[in-house]
Amino acid sequence: MAVAQDVYKLWEDQSKPFYKENQLKEYEEEAWDTQCVFNVTDPTLTIYPALGENTGKAVLIIPGGGYSLVAMYHEGYDIAKYLSKNGVTSAVLKYRLPKLESSDHPEKVPLADARKALKLVRSNSEKYGFDEHLVGIMGFSAGSHMATVA
Repeated sequence: MAVAQDVYKLWEDQSKPFYKENQLKEYEEEAWDTQCVFNVTDPTLTIYPALGENTGKAVLIIPGGGYSLVAMYHEGYDIAKYLSKNGVTSAVLKYRLPKLESSDHPEKVPLADARKALKLVRSNSEKYGFDEHLVGIMGFSAGSHMATVA
């Protein structure tokens, strides 16, 4: 069964906080034996709607990567697909990385994206059929750090 998803630009109608113009180009490459994303400057939220019997719950997933890359597949999309197939709406955050080239305050960038993503997930509760008060957050490595602080 294929899992359809919707992708939202996190700061679609707003200026990205702590952002400065740069020449970074996002790319994917294998690292740590898995496909990862580097140089993220345009964050997105990918939502996998609940399939089958909807539990009415949702979870924001924040992949890890030591704040130098984002392990989008095995710590993001793969987890979301599993949860979605089990009735949980899942949202995977591709967050900006803290780089001096793209921010005057790089230490604030990932957390700003995580907080915005959490608000975006909750604001879509009616569209995806979950209770806005039943939204969890989970992360891996650097993503778990963001999840606890967010």
